[in-house]
Amino acid sequence: MRSVDGDTTRFFFRRVIDLVECASSTAVGFSQYGS
Repeated sequence: MRSVDGDTTRFFFRRVIDLVECASSTAVGFSQYGS
């Protein structure tokens, strides 16, 4: 149960990091297009 929860947390954090990186890259693209 503990290991499963740890794997789920790790997977969740990995998804969050991917979303943040994607959002940051998109924001950089929008800022470049804006300027």
